[in-house]
Amino acid sequence: MSGVLPHCGGFFAFQAKNVQKGMSKKEVERRAPAARPLCMKTVKIAVAGPPHSGKSVFLQGLCSLLPRASRYLFRACPDGEGTWTWRSEEAAGYRRKGRFSREVVDWYVKCLSACNLAPIVLVDVGGRMSGENARIIRDGRVDYVVVLSGDPAAIPEWESFCRSCGAEVLTSVVSDYGASA
Repeated sequence: MSGVLPHCGGFFAFQAKNVQKGMSKKEVERRAPAARPLCMKTVKIAVAGPPHSGKSVFLQGLCSLLPRASRYLFRACPDGEGTWTWRSEEAAGYRRKGRFSREVVDWYVKCLSACNLAPIVLVDVGGRMSGENARIIRDGRVDYVVVLSGDPAAIPEWESFCRSCGAEVLTSVVSDYGASA
């Protein structure tokens, strides 16, 4: 069966053997992860901000709330850091803070600009306002940015940087690592 499903504020065409005409919306949505997308509008949203603002943790929390079929997490930072590095002291020892190489930036840009693995592509960028991150946001075709910072005074500069890369700032969030619920 072929058809069109509403998905994340847009639509995507699908072709799947396990989706039957006349099924309830709930049943189609339950089976949708097995559907093979033919075409979809992908929105790319980067999370940017100073180092140690909680960008990776924020993205992990967001991913846990979104259906797996609707999002893809693209990590575009040179240190290999991500949510796995805060899970244990041993894992933290594998962190490799470093700089982008030209080859890595080229690869990130190529893969990100072509990425359409889900309707929402979330992008974890490094914590520096650099030419490399500007290229990843601009040439990777990032549509929107969420600025996340533990320092409220840093937010305007990050917003300006992201806008200069051609991305629209959706919102800015002040993070507080030590906050209690």
